Amino acid sequence: MNGEWWSALPPLPLPHEMQQWDKQAVELGILPEILMENAAAALSQKEIDRQKLQAARKRDAEKYGD
Repeated sequence: MNGEWWSALPPLPLPHEMQQWDKQAVELGILPEILMENAAAALSQKEIDRQKLQAARKRDAEKYGD
């Protein structure tokens, strides 16, 4: 694998792009509070996934060694 594997990933949106998406969502009738709630839920799930991955890595290290 070459050192530029990350270039195959889609680029992250810029802040002004996210603001535009939020504005369009509000124009469609989605409340700003719902947008924020969804963002918070996504961050919470990301932390849960990170903790699960960390636990799996620890189990693997204990089972197979570093």
